[in-house]
Amino acid sequence: MQRYEHSISSHMLEPHAKGPWMLYEDAAARIAELEDEIAERRMDYTESMNRMNAEINNLEAQLMAMQQIIDGYKDDLKIPENVLGVLKLSYRKHHLLDDSVGSTELSDFLMDTICELIGDDGFQKWLDELECCNIVVE
Repeated sequence: MQRYEHSISSHMLEPHAKGPWMLYEDAAARIAELEDEIAERRMDYTESMNRMNAEINNLEAQLMAMQQIIDGYKDDLKIPENVLGVLKLSYRKHHLLDDSVGSTELSDFLMDTICELIGDDGFQKWLDELECCNIVVE
């Protein structure tokens, strides 16, 4: 009767041969390497996400600061009601050919609006500049 050995070492014919146990050890070692690599990449990913979140927070803070600055200028950027009124009146007179808008009425409204925006002296200076360009000012 022949005797059989049931140990793992009996399956390794030579020290350099890859028996089932050596294949298992190689696979287990590779799995451990991959697990370490995954853990390292997770840490790298977490660090990257933390940096990105910090940058996003910084950009959001800058955006809010800029929004506050813009909100502060909104009143300065509004078109004064008199300017809007003279633009509408000019449009009616010259584009819609509305005869109910008189030339003198429009001229007076234009002059008053310009004087409000740049002052009487600024208006007179502008008229003087027009005369220098050979534009007849009445």
